[in-house]
Amino acid sequence: MLPHCDDYSPLTIESCREYISTEIFKCRPETQPAKAPQWPGMVGVEVEMLLVQRESVNSINPRLVPLEGDQGLFSHFRNLASKNTKKISASPPWSFQEGEGSPKVTLQKGDQFTFEPGGQLEYSSNPYRCLSDMTARLSQVQNELDAWLTEINSQAVQLGMNPWHNPETIQLQMTKPRYQAMNSYFKRIGKYGQKMMRQTCSIQINLDFGGTDSALTRRFLAANLLAPFTTAIFANSPIDEGKVSDFLNFRSHIWQNIDKNRTGFPELSSIAKNDTKEACIDAYLQFVLDANVVFVSSLDFRVPSQPITFKRWLQTPIHGIRPLLKDFITHLSLQFPEVRPKGFMEIRSVDGQSRIWQTVPVTFYSALLYDDASLEQVLELLLPDLQNLSELWLEARFGLASEKLRKKCQQIMEIAIEGVGRLPACYQCRESIRKMETYHHLFTSRGRTPADDLLDIWQQHQFTPTQQRSLEERWSTEIS
Repeated sequence: MLPHCDDYSPLTIESCREYISTEIFKCRPETQPAKAPQWPGMVGVEVEMLLVQRESVNSINPRLVPLEGDQGLFSHFRNLASKNTKKISASPPWSFQEGEGSPKVTLQKGDQFTFEPGGQLEYSSNPYRCLSDMTARLSQVQNELDAWLTEINSQAVQLGMNPWHNPETIQLQMTKPRYQAMNSYFKRIGKYGQKMMRQTCSIQINLDFGGTDSALTRRFLAANLLAPFTTAIFANSPIDEGKVSDFLNFRSHIWQNIDKNRTGFPELSSIAKNDTKEACIDAYLQFVLDANVVFVSSLDFRVPSQPITFKRWLQTPIHGIRPLLKDFITHLSLQFPEVRPKGFMEIRSVDGQSRIWQTVPVTFYSALLYDDASLEQVLELLLPDLQNLSELWLEARFGLASEKLRKKCQQIMEIAIEGVGRLPACYQCRESIRKMETYHHLFTSRGRTPADDLLDIWQQHQFTPTQQRSLEERWSTEIS
């Protein structure tokens, strides 16, 4: 808790800045594991996936597994503890908690499944000291999940977004007040907020800032500069509501249009110029203060009748209510920049990927941000693009169509492939490196993305979950 600031103390811009300084931009502890003497930091991952009913996997309009109801996912998780769980080797069984907050499933090692507003299932790993440990755990959990989903006649599908359904068909599966308020807020702005909540899926990579203020600044700057390029490299969402969209990364198009004052990037020029942690704090503070308030929790999650920034709320009460620290923390959770600082970096630019490729972006970012030589190469290559970052982010929706974007993406991937070999041994999972090399060979080096392969199938057969599985089998044969 901040000095002189608790849930009931008046909030000021200074106390907001102090919270960001002490809780949001934190260097990692200096303790290092014995098996990694040059240990660069922790690594974690969040993987969002769609769940479809198995009897509909050959349909171009597959049925989603609902969250509520007798055959809903929540009901199945409630029944899990009373069933024979040997088939999924879960001992003790996964624990389903409902309570007053969002439902969640705690796994036997403390990692979690949570649920998104459109019924997407999200796996959140623990932070691991080594990439190889994280990837091994991810594989184990997904094997257990597959076995259990088979028992309930369901199947997981990993894409950048739900390509079959529209927001009205999906409906708001998570009806807690927070999501109802978000739904109302975004609906006022346009159609994309509801599409974001109900259709999109991503892989989020969680990495440390490093052990020094200098490492924090350079990693945060590089992660932001990489965002347009990784949006293009990992494009995997070309289909929306059963139709080919104008973009290979339609998920990014959605996020770019939900609410422009809470997505994208903070002001990076001052960070590049000053190269200090203080510049990062000031830039992000300005970013979040300029974002509009989505709802006021203490007013039964009421959405303000007129747009009001958090900075303005600090100065002018909303129906007599002034913001407290807990309101600022909630406000921070409703910011969606491409790199969200949370005491670590939550990197949000990557479309959901097939399981064949899901470790590639994690390996990619670990190599680029955790290897010092690669980090410096990335900054040298991309800092000249700083003033054009938003334009490049728009171009990235088209994948690697732009020659300038494509060439830099190819250079970045080559830096990553070289850099991963300089990481500690426990970061050099041979299978993950091989997959990254194959990904580059099949896609980036050829100016293609997974979205291009999806569209090739669409042109012949439209697209079903079964065809997604067939495509994954084809990709797997390419991995040497």
